[in-house]
Amino acid sequence: MATATGRNTVASTGAWATSPNAVNTVKNAMEELTVDNFYGPYDLILQPSAFLDAHTFIGNTAVMQIDKIRELIGGKVYVTLALKAADGGTDSALLMETGAENADLCVAQDLKTFYIQLKDMNHFFKCYEAVVPRIKRPTAICEITGIT
Repeated sequence: MATATGRNTVASTGAWATSPNAVNTVKNAMEELTVDNFYGPYDLILQPSAFLDAHTFIGNTAVMQIDKIRELIGGKVYVTLALKAADGGTDSALLMETGAENADLCVAQDLKTFYIQLKDMNHFFKCYEAVVPRIKRPTAICEITGIT
């Protein structure tokens, strides 16, 4: 999804450990999607480092940035190590409007099992399955780049 042709991109407003940079960056990404007529709710996909950095309090309040982000997007926050920046550089995140009209999962190869061998009274099999994301409207995705 980070390499989908036609996706939106927004640069981070600064280090997410410094409030309110995480909130402002997500707000900017939401504004970018709103320009393309995607009004939410949104899901946010983060790397663990960005997720942890967003657990800082906003100013002198008792509100954490991540809580405000969850309130803003109206969807879920997912954390994954598999997310890499499209340029291969600094951390990135993805904000996407939820819904099957924007993307779905396609079963490219249904589950198949193959018998390999019997060794020491143990049966060995190989299992294959391919499930891939199908991006229908790449403009429903906004990549947030340069997260530090």
